[in-house]
Order: sequence, then structure tokens, then C-alpha cells
Amino acid sequence: MTAASYSGAVNIGFVSNLQPEPPTYALKFSSLGVNLGQLRSDTGLKDKDISGILNIEANLVGNFKEGASLKGSGNLVIENGKLWKINLLKGLGELFLISDYEKIVFKEARAGFNIENKGISTENLQLISDQLKLDCQGSLGFDGSLNFIAYAQVNKELIRESSDLRKF
Repeated sequence: MTAASYSGAVNIGFVSNLQPEPPTYALKFSSLGVNLGQLRSDTGLKDKDISGILNIEANLVGNFKEGASLKGSGNLVIENGKLWKINLLKGLGELFLISDYEKIVFKEARAGFNIENKGISTENLQLISDQLKLDCQGSLGFDGSLNFIAYAQVNKELIRESSDLRKF
């Protein structure tokens, strides 16, 4: 199935084998050039100032009876973005006690990811802005558990301008 969506294209390929018990499936998904600014108006992100061009590819396999059987891998890239208003990222700004965190605009995000063991993991998530670059690795469980390590490279100007960062 191919569809035009939010100025981009979404492609889904699906194959299932109903013979084994439990029946199995394979799903190939790609979303190319999807405009997040347009997408947010139709989701729970309506009130968030989020934009960017989303490209995502994933290959998944599993069976219909066990959600834990879901496995796969993929890649995610967001370019020309404004991503700080995503709750997880906003929480990082508050965690680091940066009062000026809302001025930070992540223009790019990229990651390779794996799905298995009831979660999503990555070894190479990058969030890039002029002020701050985050290199992250870790996992997000389907139950909401979060286990991430983030390495930050902060622009010297941001440090000079932020009394909160100078405390460190």
C-alpha cells in the first residue's frame, strides 16, 4: 500500500503466513518526507510547536498471539525540525535546570533502532541544534520504562548566556 500523506509518502508492505500456530507476519514500513507540522494538527500534539520532515523505515516480524514476539529494526531521520516541545525532550531541559531550554531548537534527529524484548533500543540517537548536541543510547520499554545515557556537547555561547549552566 502506498499513500500520500502530509506532503510525504507512506509505504506499507505486509505478508502473513496463517499456517503455523501462532500465525506469523512481516511488515515493511517507510514514511518519506512527512511534514510533522501538518501531522501534529491531527494528533495529540496539536498544542506543541513541532515541525520538521520525517523519514522513517522499519522492518518488523512477529506473530499474532504474542505482542512480545515483535522484532525488527529501522532508521529514523528528522530534518529541518523544531523538536524541543516533545515531552521527553522538554523533560531533559527541565532536568538539566536550564531555564532557557525553550530557546534550543533541535533541527535534526537521527537514529538506528531495534525492536525486541518488549521495547525499542538505540545505540546512536543524535539530537542536533546550534546550541546543544545530544548523543544518546538506551531503551524505551513498551511499558513506559526508560533507560538512556545522554552525552551533551554544549555551545560555549549557551554556557556564557545561561546562569544555570555556569553553576556546573
